[in-house]
Amino acid sequence: MKKFKKFFLLTFFAAVAGGAYYYFKNGKLPFSQNDDFEDDDDDFEDDLNDLFDDFEEAEEIRSDAAEETEEAEEAAETAEEEAAETAEEAVEAAEEPAEAAEEAQEEAEPEAAE
Repeated sequence: MKKFKKFFLLTFFAAVAGGAYYYFKNGKLPFSQNDDFEDDDDDFEDDLNDLFDDFEEAEEIRSDAAEETEEAEEAAETAEEEAAETAEEAVEAAEEPAEAAEEAQEEAEPEAAE
């Protein structure tokens, strides 16, 4: 039994020493899974940043579209007002010769009656 204890302790210390040597030499344990997943965090952050960049670009596009819509509405209102003014001026301009013709006809009728 003494020999088994010595063999067991010797094997245990050899395994511990070998593990410590490997850890300090390579900086990691052989069963460490960190290498496989280290880049995933960076990829996730990049994807997240891209998503926020896309969101910001979409928000800029929406705000630009809203501004352009407001400008178009203002231009449409201005055009409607100018069209209404022009129509009123055209009606007034069309009424002036008609009124002048009526006045001329009224002046001509009393002279013709004499």
